[in-house]
Amino acid sequence: AQAQLNKTFISAPFSGIVTVVDAKAGKIVSPNTPEISMISTGAFQIESYVPEINIALIAVRDKASVTLDAYGEKIFPASVVSIDPAETVRDGVSTYRAMLQFDAQNPLIKSGMTANVSITTDTKESALAVPQGLVVYRDGKMFVRVLVDKSTVEREVTLGGVSSLGEVEILSGLKEGDTIITTLP
Repeated sequence: AQAQLNKTFISAPFSGIVTVVDAKAGKIVSPNTPEISMISTGAFQIESYVPEINIALIAVRDKASVTLDAYGEKIFPASVVSIDPAETVRDGVSTYRAMLQFDAQNPLIKSGMTANVSITTDTKESALAVPQGLVVYRDGKMFVRVLVDKSTVEREVTLGGVSSLGEVEILSGLKEGDTIITTLP
């Protein structure tokens, strides 16, 4: 009798808040038609699709900064919690679904809000960087034009990593305070 009674209860696999109840006593329902909707009271997750070209840079536990359109520039911290191993083709481009979770519950965050995500894959302290377009490639070497005693000098440089903003790290050849020439000769 107890087992039969338990079959009459509807339970969710998580705790949350019921948001919609379309089910009514005596109503005939169809399979796969939602009659009751609820949202979790836990931290919200964000579903993001990362292009194939960037997926190799991202790892689970990478930190992210999230802005929500509703709150402008206010930043909500999050972390990558999973990355799908199989691609999803969107607009003809292979992408990979990455799930991010907010680091803390916040009453300002609501279900269905539009999020803008910036994932931090690497950080470097005190790195010297210049816009990638200022690096000149010639004869297998890389140069940056520098102002020295009111004249332009090309200085050979060694490059490091490239940021998502298009700046390239300078490992050697320049020092802090050097004046870089940004116009072409």
